[in-house]
Amino acid sequence: MVWIRSGVSGGGRDHYRISVPNWGLRALDVLRSCQCDHPFPVCACSEGLTGQALVSRSKFLSSLGGWPRPPGAPEASTRKPPTKRRRSSPSGLSVAVVVISHNYGRFLSEALESVLAQTVEASEVLVIDDASDDDTSGVAARYADRGVRYQRVDHRHAQLSRRAGLEASTADVLLFLDADNRLPPNYLEDGLRVLADRRISISYPDLQSFDDSTELLSMPAFDAGLLERRNYIDAGSLVTRQALVLSRALDYPPGEQSHADWRMFRRLVDAGFRAARQDVPLLYRRHPGQMIRTATSSYYERAGLADELVTLFIPLSGRRRAWEEYLRPWLDEQTRRKDLVRLVLADTSQSDGFHQVVREWLLRSGYPDVRLYRQAVGMPGLADAPRIDHIEVVMQACARIYGRMTRELDTAYLVVVEDDERPPANLIDRLLRSMDEHTAAVSGLYRSRLQSAGGYVAWMNRARNGEPIWPAPGPPVDVGGTGFGAILLRRCFLKGETFESRPGDSDYYDVAYAQRMGAAGWRWKLDAGCLVDHMGAPPFTPEERRAAKPRVPLGTPPCKTCS
Repeated sequence: MVWIRSGVSGGGRDHYRISVPNWGLRALDVLRSCQCDHPFPVCACSEGLTGQALVSRSKFLSSLGGWPRPPGAPEASTRKPPTKRRRSSPSGLSVAVVVISHNYGRFLSEALESVLAQTVEASEVLVIDDASDDDTSGVAARYADRGVRYQRVDHRHAQLSRRAGLEASTADVLLFLDADNRLPPNYLEDGLRVLADRRISISYPDLQSFDDSTELLSMPAFDAGLLERRNYIDAGSLVTRQALVLSRALDYPPGEQSHADWRMFRRLVDAGFRAARQDVPLLYRRHPGQMIRTATSSYYERAGLADELVTLFIPLSGRRRAWEEYLRPWLDEQTRRKDLVRLVLADTSQSDGFHQVVREWLLRSGYPDVRLYRQAVGMPGLADAPRIDHIEVVMQACARIYGRMTRELDTAYLVVVEDDERPPANLIDRLLRSMDEHTAAVSGLYRSRLQSAGGYVAWMNRARNGEPIWPAPGPPVDVGGTGFGAILLRRCFLKGETFESRPGDSDYYDVAYAQRMGAAGWRWKLDAGCLVDHMGAPPFTPEERRAAKPRVPLGTPPCKTCS
């Protein structure tokens, strides 16, 4: 018998016509004879094929009981029908492709065809329809008999849709494909080749644009520090299931304007998982309806910094007045959610009594993630010793304190508050709002207690007639550097810093650090409207406080070059 494709469909399934017996022509050969040259059962063409009796694909397959055997042919068990040979996974890993669609039904068929045409077959193909009101469900239904599953959710957020795909699949590797994109035929094969290296958990592509643009976007080699600053890993990368589960990369509160791809990959890398770039690019459709919004959101919003875990580091000198009047009240009233703060206290007091006071406060503080350690960095009482007479010893003590701090840092952002400062309650979020891709430090403004005029512990990049230009209260500005009294630092520059002093460096650790940072091309910002009270320094005047009031709403990018 010969089964010939008719091109008639019904109920979402393809149908076939059955002709009279003809043992000189095998069924599969006829099915492969359509003009598209696709192998059965992938072919969806109907060019000019006719026949007699109509049956559905399912009945057609069930009626076979094995391929028809011409007279005198060997038993069916010793003969295998000719089929298109797919390659096995280079890594031995199975892969699930989760296609995310929100009103992308017009593109979904192209995406699914590209997935089903892979040289290495996906073990699972799943469409997650996130609250679409177009024909996404109908398009997905047409692929049900080719193994494509469909699930509708009502999240309206890419991160939550991806989590639904993770929970609904079982494969070793996942690929979250936006429904408006496509895969080249050897995309999975190349990504799985990269993942054959057990040290790699993420295989990410370059992006080959199509439709409105044909630009090839070449991505950089993997650099964890660069990923902290900006995203270069597309959601359509291959990621191992274990990495997603162990890192909890999709378990975070979804921000309305945050970049879901970037946050997912930052969490993966923060958990210790490594990425590598593959050779085959992702086909990335450029069109006006893309969902990602970047033009109207700030860096703070796109990076999801409102929900970022931040280390708050405080060196304690043992001064009781500073603890009772400045630092402890601020720790109680600061407005950052305590579960988003990793509190680290370095007790350098060498006093058992003071250490016990701090321990007792920590037990009732409400901070869930805390660390208190003791560190002898110099003679007791050094913090209040005349600075000019002990400058070298003080700088060495600071280098020891901050050197250990950097070695133990494991969050992307670090806020330092010295124990004799009392910043505004919203310090952490305020400094984060001034962060951008090119900035490594943002500081509040505070007076020096060592200068009779109470000058600010900040300096500009330039000088007038050989004299430094000092900042004044007002909106955020770029500066040459500041003290560490109340400052936000970025890990990707800070990590590895020893605060070692070498010939030609400034005698002051903070000045030398600022010089190195500037030489590396980073920006240092001063939020000159964030006034920090410094114990022993002259208070800010009413005029200064009026000048410090924000002139733009918080969250507005502070300068034109912020992104």
